[in-house]
Amino acid sequence: MSFKFLFQSIPFFQSQSKNSFITGFQLIFIVNRLQVSYILLLLPAQLISGDKYWVIIIGFLVSQLNLFFISRWLEKGVNMGVPSGIGKIAKLLSYPLVLIGVSYLILKFSIILIGYARVVQLYLLREDRMVSILIILFIIVAYLTYQGVENISRFSVFSFLFSAWIVLIYVELLFSPSITHREFLPIWNGFEKKEDINHILFIISCFSGPELILLLKKRIRPNINIYKYCTIGNSLSLLEFSFLFYFSVVFFGPDYLKKIEYPLVTMARYINSPFVDRIEMFIIPFFMFPLIFSLSLVNLSLYRGLKFIFKFKMNYLSYFLFSFILLFLLLFIETKYLSENDQSEFWLNIYIYFTSVTYIVVPLALYLLKRMGKYES
Repeated sequence: MSFKFLFQSIPFFQSQSKNSFITGFQLIFIVNRLQVSYILLLLPAQLISGDKYWVIIIGFLVSQLNLFFISRWLEKGVNMGVPSGIGKIAKLLSYPLVLIGVSYLILKFSIILIGYARVVQLYLLREDRMVSILIILFIIVAYLTYQGVENISRFSVFSFLFSAWIVLIYVELLFSPSITHREFLPIWNGFEKKEDINHILFIISCFSGPELILLLKKRIRPNINIYKYCTIGNSLSLLEFSFLFYFSVVFFGPDYLKKIEYPLVTMARYINSPFVDRIEMFIIPFFMFPLIFSLSLVNLSLYRGLKFIFKFKMNYLSYFLFSFILLFLLLFIETKYLSENDQSEFWLNIYIYFTSVTYIVVPLALYLLKRMGKYES
């Protein structure tokens, strides 16, 4: 048996056609589904009451600004120069920065995948099957990553179609006699410095994810209004976050909401369906689609970062070894660091702070570099 195929290159960043690019239509769903991550399930339990709705608006506006910075960096018609002095410094710092980026991506990958696996375990299975769930989910992510950027981008549209309908499922609960819409009022009740800063960081973390489209720079169709399509995707996320938060607050009320870990999943148990006894058994699997999509881009970014550090070739052998090591690391992290609630909460907070700061700093830094290069040229 020949093993030569193991050393064949994998065209992760090549397309089947030279004229095949990510369209503006696809970019809408890429941005939107990247923002629908595991911590969206935690959003109502974090903000709790309607007087924190303004935090979601702040997160949306910050995301809009970041998307402007990202779109300016991605536009091909603008001068790409970088000041020579800064360019030399960037080369010296490239390895430390990539190492930080790899650590960040491993944290992001672990929190999202293990968090979702815990939801599956908690609501759908009676016996402890965390290892099996993680292995199955990882294989799906690894397979989609293997399909390359072009197919991952196309999958964003299917991800939207298979998961966006979940919001509509909750509309039925608004007609329940126990619903009190006044529970959402007032929408402003002052500013509490420490608590609200944490809330703002949390919601920025919810809106984070589109920074990954920086990886897709060469695959985006030239001469399209990137910012316009990113804005549409970001606005869809705002609507989704707003509706889900509103449904949760008026259904449970602030006092009970703070006691529930996953309100959106728990709320689904109260939905009456003539076809299904437990609607959450359908909602949880379909929520997997945006997670698989975003984790595939994270996985691809991680693989690319490690290639930069270790200088290996992109072939079947290196990708298999990378996947095997990452799966082993994932299982180790789940067993050693995320098995207890206290540990899980600690690393979740680290993830929230890291993703929110990264989503602010990276687009701003790239935008400033581009502006400085333009002035110098």
